[in-house]
Amino acid sequence: MEEIIFAEIARELKGLHNTALRFIDEGKLEEAEDYYTRALNITTYLNFYEGMALVYYNLANLEVLRDNKLLALKKLAIAQELYEQAEVESDSCKLAIRKMARAIMDIGIVHEAQGELSKALEYYQACFSYVSEDRQQALAYEIDLIKEVISGAKRKNCSNFKSAQSDGYRPD
Repeated sequence: MEEIIFAEIARELKGLHNTALRFIDEGKLEEAEDYYTRALNITTYLNFYEGMALVYYNLANLEVLRDNKLLALKKLAIAQELYEQAEVESDSCKLAIRKMARAIMDIGIVHEAQGELSKALEYYQACFSYVSEDRQQALAYEIDLIKEVISGAKRKNCSNFKSAQSDGYRPD
């Protein structure tokens, strides 16, 4: 009896994933997310960690299609944790995390070069835990520098404001 129930649940999960893929092919990402969420609800209810991991991996891919790499990395990290809880090796998930972290770091570099330091800091901090140790050292240095520049700019703006007030300027 349990085998029949398990087979039916597996068939339902496969159907949900296949339907989500069809919606992705049609560019209907919200609908695809709904089907992945249904699959996640089932796998969560059953404490089926490997199934939950697969759903999070697919949700991460969905975020990539939406060009939301930060959220994709978070979902990949959750997928990896779930694979570990299931005691299942997932080289593809580990590789995806490394590649996504590198892409996020590169986006941070672009933001830094454009002078968008707060954005650069956000991207650097998001990828920090997932890059190699030598890159972590370089990122830690960059993060510290950016924080110093940002805090220095805030202090400078504050002192400029105080100076302007002493010269008679009053904001409306």
